Amino acid sequence: DPTNTRKSRATGETDAVVPGVGMTYELSDTTNLFGGIYKGISSPSPRGFLKSGKRWEESIGYEIGTRTQKDGMSTEIAGFFTDYDELTGSNAGLGGAALDDGLDGTNAGAAEVYGIEFFQAYEAGADNAVSIPLFVSATYTSATLDNALSKGGGDDIFAGGVAGTDIPYIPECKLSVGAGLSAENWGLNAVGSYHSDAYGTAVNSEVPTANARQGKIDGGFILDLSAHYKLSDTTRIIGGVHNVIDEVLTVSRLPEGPRVNAPREFYIGFELQW
Repeated sequence: DPTNTRKSRATGETDAVVPGVGMTYELSDTTNLFGGIYKGISSPSPRGFLKSGKRWEESIGYEIGTRTQKDGMSTEIAGFFTDYDELTGSNAGLGGAALDDGLDGTNAGAAEVYGIEFFQAYEAGADNAVSIPLFVSATYTSATLDNALSKGGGDDIFAGGVAGTDIPYIPECKLSVGAGLSAENWGLNAVGSYHSDAYGTAVNSEVPTANARQGKIDGGFILDLSAHYKLSDTTRIIGGVHNVIDEVLTVSRLPEGPRVNAPREFYIGFELQW
């Protein structure tokens, strides 16, 4: 339709400074202290910025932790806190949102994310012909909105949230464990990963009420197996199985309803290195 055109124009400019600083301090021959403060940004859409005055999402993140390496064991533990302001969202392509509203986006206000991370790895029998690499990692995260979505964005995933509700798609707990066998020319590995439930929208509803984007994002356990064999100094064959137990989980509800994870998958291939 040649008459379906837009003739309005808008111009403008914006800029941002995104600093960050990190540090390490040697507590002993085996342990380091580390930390940092970092600024983060996310820009609104050009239309949202120029036409509707949508603001930059800004955040300040803090972390502090320790790393230790001793007797073949590596351990890391860290705490983090991130303070968000003007969290950005969009209803573009979602439900009955008007095209203009979707392109403009929304500012969902303030949010706080904090938690703790732990990682430990150890290679048993590292001096033997066949060693046993082991690892475990865990993360706890609290991610909540500080206020409700002030206006617009009825189909945005932040719509319906109030102060204290969980930010969508961020599970509270994650855990991974792995074990394997490692030799000069071959290796076997098994990795299991778990994450807890999350929500599809800031309404924090377990089931869809107003639309199919609402509801639970499933937590669950996924097991992966992999193997490799060295054919030469530059070539090795690889293979494995993703999602060995064929777990079925709802991992997204965007754009219009539940979508599940990848099913059990077998793969085989080659890696070349020069």
